[in-house]
Amino acid sequence: MGRKEKEFILRIDSLAVGGEGIGRRDGLVVFVSGAAPGDLVKVRPYKRKRGYLKARVTEILEASEDRMEPSCKYFGLCGGCQWLHLRYDSQLKYKVSHVKETLRGIGGIAEIPLEEIIPSPKTLRYRNKMEFTFAPHDHDWCVLGLHKKESYWQIIDVEDCLLMPEFGMRILGVARDITKGYRLRPYHIKAHEGLMRFLMLRYSFSMDNWLVNLITSKESNEINFFKEITAQISHMATLVNNINPNLASTAIGEKEVLLYGKGVIYETIGNYKFEVRPNSFFQVNSLCARMLYKEIENVCSLDGSEEVIDAYCGIGAIGIYLSDKAKNVIGIEISEANIDAAKRNVKNNAIPNMKLILGKTEDILKDVLKPHSLLIIDPPRSGLHKNVIKTVLEIKPRKLVYVSCNPATLSRDVGMLAQCYRLTHVRPVDMFPQTAHIEAVAGLERRYS
Repeated sequence: MGRKEKEFILRIDSLAVGGEGIGRRDGLVVFVSGAAPGDLVKVRPYKRKRGYLKARVTEILEASEDRMEPSCKYFGLCGGCQWLHLRYDSQLKYKVSHVKETLRGIGGIAEIPLEEIIPSPKTLRYRNKMEFTFAPHDHDWCVLGLHKKESYWQIIDVEDCLLMPEFGMRILGVARDITKGYRLRPYHIKAHEGLMRFLMLRYSFSMDNWLVNLITSKESNEINFFKEITAQISHMATLVNNINPNLASTAIGEKEVLLYGKGVIYETIGNYKFEVRPNSFFQVNSLCARMLYKEIENVCSLDGSEEVIDAYCGIGAIGIYLSDKAKNVIGIEISEANIDAAKRNVKNNAIPNMKLILGKTEDILKDVLKPHSLLIIDPPRSGLHKNVIKTVLEIKPRKLVYVSCNPATLSRDVGMLAQCYRLTHVRPVDMFPQTAHIEAVAGLERRYS
C-alpha cells in the first residue's frame, strides 16, 4: 500500500475459509488474521485490493468467548498455525460449519447428512512430519525455522514448534549447531547459492523413532558432519541426504544418499505396519489417521464380497487396511516411488488380494472400474480430474467413498456427481488442529442401477 492506512475499529462476525476473521467496513470485506468471531478489535490495514482489505489487529477491545491466549510465542509471526488463539471446541465448531456451508454453497446440496466431527486425540505435538528451512543470517551465520507469515523468503529462527513432538526440537537444535559450528553455508533463496536448504523430520508414534532428512543443493562431503547427530540423538533410526539442485523451493531431492540406518521408519495403523521414507506420502497426524481409517471402513460397510478400487492410493495404506474385509483390492497411483513403497507394504503385511497399478487415475480407472465396484477416492487438494468424473458417471459403480482434505473441491465434485449419486454420509475429521484445514469422509450411493 502506498500510504500508511489509519487504524479503525471493527467487529469480527465470521471466519474465512483460510482461517482469517471477517468484518465489514464501508462496503468492503476486511480479512483480519488472529481475530475471532465476536471480537471487537482495532485494526490497521496493510493490503488493499478491489473489494477487500487485509488488516492486522493492533488492540483487542472486546474479546470473543471463543478466544484463548495463544501458547506459542511465534503466533502471529509464523505462517503455520492460524487458530492457536481459538479454543479447541470452537475450532471444531467452525470446521463443521465450513464443511456444511461449502457443500451447500458450491455443491448445491440442500440436505446434508452431516455426522459429528471426529476430534484429534492430540491438539498439540501431533504432527509426524515437519520441514524447516535454512537461511543466511547477517550476524549469526544462519537461521533454521519456519516461514514468516505471507513470505516465501523470510525465515523465523524457531526454538520450538508446538505441532512437533518435543524430541524433534532437540534434533532441530543439534542440526542448527552443527551448521553454525562447521560454517556450512545456508542456502540463499534469492541468490540461489549455498548448501543447506531444508531439514525434514519424520516421526513414528508407534515405534518412537525419527527419520532425519537433510536437503542440500548439491552433493558434498561436508554433509558427513551431520553424522554427529547419531551420537547425540538416541531415538534417531535413520539419517539421509536428499539433493535438490533445482530452483524450486521444495524439500524433495533428485537423488538420495543414505548416511545412517536403513532410510526408512515404520508406522502402524490397526494391524498393519507401513514404511515411511523421506518422500513418502503419509497422513501427518498418525493418531488421528487411525480414526480416519476406521471411519472409512465404517462408510464402506464391507461384507467380504466387494471389489475395492483404491484410487490415488499412495503407499497403499487404505487398501491394505481394508484388504481383509474385501474380496480383492486394486490400487492406482501416479508416483513410481509410492507404488514401490506400496508393493513393499503389501509384501511386508502379507496381503494376498491386492493388485497395484502405476499410472494416472484418470487414465487407468476406466479399465478397472465395474458397476459392482466400491470406489475409494482420496485425491490431492485439487480434487478429481474431469475424466475421473466422466468415468464414474459412465460406469456408475454402486458406491463411492470420497476422502478429502479440501471441502471446496469435495463439494464441487459431489455436485457434479449428484446426477447419478446421492450423498448419504459426511463426517469431518480434524487431522489438523490449530489450523483452518479439515479432512472429511463422504459416502455416495448410486441413485439407480
